[in-house]
Amino acid sequence: MTKNAYHKTRLGAKKHGTDIYPSYDRVRLAKYRCYPENIIISEISASIPLQYLLDHTIKRLWETLDFDNTIDYAEEYSELKFICKWGCDGSSGHSEYHQSFHNIESDDTECRQNAITDSSIVLFCIVPLRLTGVIKVSNTQVILWENPTPSSTRYCRPLKFLYAKETKEVTKTEVGRVEKEIMELKSVELNINNSVLCINYTMLMTMVDGKVINTLTESSSQLCYICKCNPTNMNDLDNIKRFVVDEDNVKYGMSSLHAWIKFLELVLHIAYKLESAPTTIRTTPEQKKKIEEKKKEIQFRLWNELGIKVDKVVQGRGTSNTGNVARRFFRNTEKVAEITGIN
Repeated sequence: MTKNAYHKTRLGAKKHGTDIYPSYDRVRLAKYRCYPENIIISEISASIPLQYLLDHTIKRLWETLDFDNTIDYAEEYSELKFICKWGCDGSSGHSEYHQSFHNIESDDTECRQNAITDSSIVLFCIVPLRLTGVIKVSNTQVILWENPTPSSTRYCRPLKFLYAKETKEVTKTEVGRVEKEIMELKSVELNINNSVLCINYTMLMTMVDGKVINTLTESSSQLCYICKCNPTNMNDLDNIKRFVVDEDNVKYGMSSLHAWIKFLELVLHIAYKLESAPTTIRTTPEQKKKIEEKKKEIQFRLWNELGIKVDKVVQGRGTSNTGNVARRFFRNTEKVAEITGIN
């Protein structure tokens, strides 16, 4: 809303005897306090140093939460820790404009210069998860604050966006820069009730998809990035023991969202072939026809009885099998069992 539009809205409310809107200057100052310091903007990117972003986040968080001002947190608690998750992802297919880029940073490699385009964006974000501390008297760990919606964009904080294609070179370069900033992080000191509170940061790189993980671990999409096992060997229980877990790769976590979707697709694919092609033998043309008919029947019933669309192609986005669809699918187990024929 522009300044003039806000001013008219405020005057209109005051004419009706309801002075509910603050002055525009107060709103502008409040918005200004939401911005962290040292925002860096160039032709191809916008970023905030990680230290400044985390310091700003914890300070604003402490202001907005209902903490007891009578407690001396510096005396009561020790080992205060602010835990955040972070990650990156690429997006493409955006509009391209007739405007070339100049004054590109001198430390950019030739590969990155060739990848720079306003049709693609690489975005880095962080999400605060939890603020913990240890009670000095009892030496027990407690949660002072916890993100109620860790998978929502509500607390998501943009760290950097870059006009570039999500190539292996760009991913490794930019992730390396963030990891260097993480290694150089310093604890923040907050002045609470006339005492200094020291808070340390813990960063978890779990907001990543399979493409980013495979790039960082130099793995293939056909292999498990944790133990490098392929689908063929996963069915061989005797030989699977020779695959050793790489402990360092466990830090990327496992996506519960992708687990929901994959289990949804597993149940659907079994249901399609349950009657006509229950084995792994190559299907005949007659069986393929029956599978397609069964698929259409299941899709029709799921849409009409549960209001969810499954295995539908969505232009530019893959399929309609999303996390929300999977959750609704498994929330109605009795109806799904009746429709799919799977116990």
